[in-house]
Parts: sequence; C-alpha cells; structure tokens
Amino acid sequence: NLGPVSILHDRVMSKPQLSTEGLPAPEDDGAAVLLIGFGRFGQVVTQPLLRMGHRLSIIDTDPEAITTARDFGFKVYFGDGTRLDILQAAGASHARAVVIAIDNPGSATRIAEMLRHECPLIPVFARSYDRRHSIELIKAGVEAPVRETFESALAMGGSLLRHLGAEDDLVSETLAEVRLRDADRFALQLAGDIYAGRNLMVGNAGMAVENSG
Repeated sequence: NLGPVSILHDRVMSKPQLSTEGLPAPEDDGAAVLLIGFGRFGQVVTQPLLRMGHRLSIIDTDPEAITTARDFGFKVYFGDGTRLDILQAAGASHARAVVIAIDNPGSATRIAEMLRHECPLIPVFARSYDRRHSIELIKAGVEAPVRETFESALAMGGSLLRHLGAEDDLVSETLAEVRLRDADRFALQLAGDIYAGRNLMVGNAGMAVENSG
C-alpha cells in the first residue's frame, strides 16, 4: 500500500513555500541509483527499489517536498539536476543507474543529454510526458523512457472491460495486444515521424459507420 506516499504528495501540495536554508546539499553517498525528482512519480519509483534493498540518492528542487519527506523516512538532497556540478556531487558518475523523474519535459531532455555526454557508461531511465518526448529522450540516450500516463490508462481500460463483462484472461490478452501494437508503432515513429504506424491504432470512426448501417 502506497498510502504514505500519497499522503506525502498531498501534504507537499498544500504547504506554503519554505526556505532552502538548512536543506542538505547533494553528496556522493555510494547509492546504486540516483533519482532526480521526488514528486508523485519519483516517490512511487522508489518503492520497489527500496523493497528490494537498493540504496537510493534522491535530489529535488522543492523545499516543501524535501522537508516533508523527512517525516516519512526519506532523505532528499536539495539540488537542481539540470546542473552538471550537482549531478557530479550527487554521484551520477558512480551510480549503477540514473532516473530522471521530473515533470518538465525540456529539463528532462537536457539532463539526459548532459548525462550522455558526461557519463556515457551510466544507464539513464526517464519519465516522459508523451510519445514525442519519449522519442526525444531515446535520441538523447535514455535507456527506457516510461510515459507517465500509459500504464495507468491501460489499467483503467482493463477495469472498464471487466465492468462490461470481459473475463480476466481476455482482458489480459487484450491489454498485451495493445502494448505490443503500441511498441511496434513507437518503433516506426522513432525511425520515421510521429504519424508513422497510424494503422496500428484502433479508431472509433469506422465502428460508428458500421453500427449506423
């Protein structure tokens, strides 16, 4: 249950701005993973890693998130991940992986490009805003961009199928097919342009025509 993480996000969203005075500066603490961004996405990313015992170093620019994180057992350093000196101080060049979990697409791409140039051997994983951003991130050297709404949207689609009477096996099969089609379409877009692979999408216009006859 990620209740405490959700509570943390709610509390951060409702607090007034805090001073940066006294917030911990980034340091290379030997963590296996450097996480850049401790918002609603980054918070959830930490959970499976910590459950498996992996050490994380976390940086964020939001004093509220950093201060509130302490109440939930997290240590978050204050630092801007778009700055090379901050990334170096946080141990990016010694990490087994770097995760970019911030919600600003442009900043995320800049960080990825910087890491590719300065730490080319370190795998970089990143949150992407949408398909276009995923393509940008891959070209910037990101290992596996994850679209922030894709899996949650599929989960809702699966819930709707069950509500409409589909059995679990059929739901799982359908979602797997959608994932595969999406991956194939993305590969075509990466090699071509954003309009490539449109035939792999299922539209509702044809269905409307069929039903009207």
